[in-house]
Amino acid sequence: MLDEALNFQRGTKLARELEAIARRAGAAILEVAARPDLGVRRKEDHSAVTDADLAAHDVIVVGLQRATPGVALLSEEDVGAFDPGSSTTFWAVDPLDGTAEFVRGGSEYCVNIGLVLDGEVHFGVVHHPAQACSFVGVRGVGAWLVRADGSERPLRGMLPWRKGEELQVLTSRWHRSKRLEALLSCLPPHQTAPRGAALKIVHIADAHAHAAMSAGGTKIWDTVAADAIVQACGGRILGPGGIPLRCVPEALTNPAWIASAIPDLVPGQALR
Repeated sequence: MLDEALNFQRGTKLARELEAIARRAGAAILEVAARPDLGVRRKEDHSAVTDADLAAHDVIVVGLQRATPGVALLSEEDVGAFDPGSSTTFWAVDPLDGTAEFVRGGSEYCVNIGLVLDGEVHFGVVHHPAQACSFVGVRGVGAWLVRADGSERPLRGMLPWRKGEELQVLTSRWHRSKRLEALLSCLPPHQTAPRGAALKIVHIADAHAHAAMSAGGTKIWDTVAADAIVQACGGRILGPGGIPLRCVPEALTNPAWIASAIPDLVPGQALR
């Protein structure tokens, strides 16, 4: 029943409802951002969590339970509530992707809500609270941007590239490493630009760059939503060996990956 409901065209009720959930979560984040105390503390893995992460999580949980009752939910802020063996269909949610950027007072953070349907990425919305806009994509249907005023435009799609042309590659603003430098060294001549959180992925789906790259350490909830948007624009997020990222809850951590629509761009053995 869910797959039938999500076989929607742009602008239908469910698509609008899901984008609205992400937008409400973004509003909850901005409310916390306006406070003098963000409520920063450390989780067991020593990563930061704030009142904004939890407020956005609560908004999304309520919204998804109403919109798609009975569908399992895997959220970064409540991983223990999810049974990995319960279903191959589930929501993968990062209520605030880019918490470190948020704590630093930056603007490159987002809300990620993605659907894995029978083990495959299907739908995604990435909302950018600071710009009050949302990137929405449905694999096999299309992708579009919802502006602050509610108007929409199709995403421009993947930036074309010709051999000999310099690649434009988006990478993490805060996670540069020797591993990433090694991966980049395997690419054709290129320039890099920093971009936070899943925004580096969705921005390649709007023709801002040819590719986005991570040296590893991201989680499934960081990539599912953006992967759906990229796939809707004709690209893909690929891991070692050019194999698409796994969308199974038993494997929460992603390997190194590259997102693009350019054939043979995966930097071979270096991505292993």
